[in-house]
Amino acid sequence: MILLSAVADGATTGELARRAGTTAPNAGRQITALRDASLVTSQRHRNTTVHTVNQLGHALLRGRDQLISA
Repeated sequence: MILLSAVADGATTGELARRAGTTAPNAGRQITALRDASLVTSQRHRNTTVHTVNQLGHALLRGRDQLISA
């Protein structure tokens, strides 16, 4: 969930790795899993890839936030 929360603002793989305190290859593997689960989308821009949370990912994050505040 940490990485999914970090993706909510839109970020590159390197930026996400720094936010999550992990390596870029590890963040890349986690992003691939999130993308395979249809929670994020990734768009290539020249030599970087920007990842964003899609509707399903946002719904999951909202549900988590509601559980935490309850």
